[in-house]
Amino acid sequence: MSVHGSALVSYNAGVSACEKGRQWQQALLLLRESWEVMLRVDVVAYSAGISACDKGGQWQQALSLLREALDLKLEPNVITIYSAGISACERGGKWQEALSLLGEMSETEVAPNLVSYNAGMRACAQVGQWQRALLLFRDMKAVNSEPNIGSYMSGISACGQKRGDGQALSLLSEVTEVGLELDVLAYNIAISACEKGGQWQHSLVLLCELEEAALQPDTVTFSPVLSACEKGGQWQQSLLLLGRLLEAKLELDSFGHSAGIRACERGGQRRPALPVLGELSQSALSRADVLARRSHLSER
Repeated sequence: MSVHGSALVSYNAGVSACEKGRQWQQALLLLRESWEVMLRVDVVAYSAGISACDKGGQWQQALSLLREALDLKLEPNVITIYSAGISACERGGKWQEALSLLGEMSETEVAPNLVSYNAGMRACAQVGQWQRALLLFRDMKAVNSEPNIGSYMSGISACGQKRGDGQALSLLSEVTEVGLELDVLAYNIAISACEKGGQWQHSLVLLCELEEAALQPDTVTFSPVLSACEKGGQWQQSLLLLGRLLEAKLELDSFGHSAGIRACERGGQRRPALPVLGELSQSALSRADVLARRSHLSER
């Protein structure tokens, strides 16, 4: 290997190590140093540098490196640089910048890959842009890029905004149709989407489907179901869910406690909630007492 080739490998390895160690400042220093010694690093180093900035929450620096790499016309695998840049925008909550990069890829005839689309969808989902996330999902399928489970979960999560829960359920059904395997996290995301859309019936159906699939619901599963029932004025369902939590020996978080108590209060059923809450674990009971006092549910 030539001296130049050996130096290139060393710089690539150094920047990659910085990326893995989340040392974005050091990654930038190495890239700048490579220029000072008249060494033109390749796409590997720039991708690692962009990823390091991404992990460090430095999306502006990541985009600056992306522009620098594109100006250098680095080949091959320019798509990896775009993907790293879009991921940085996603992490920084910059959904418009992420969409702009995806559009730029199409204009320059660089086909976005699964990583690019998923990052763009997540960026949109984070800020409630569910319609744009769905458009990206459809674009992904149109260009023959097969969605993975992450793609579907991003779409389902995005649909939880602005009453897009019907779309969320549709995507959840599609997951099984295409042969992908659902896990508890997938169901939790879908149930949360139903809760945000006020669909308590759908949230209960999903809870049943989860259990029929031999999966074990967790605290994160029950909290949005309780909230959905509370919004729908279903105090009986709330009591049943609280009882199931006790049977499963799960400790409900404050969000779930509050939802369960409010459901019983709105149904004029204060007393039935108290014995159930009284059987909660000691740490959960402390939080429940506070919530009960705030809601004027304690016995007079």
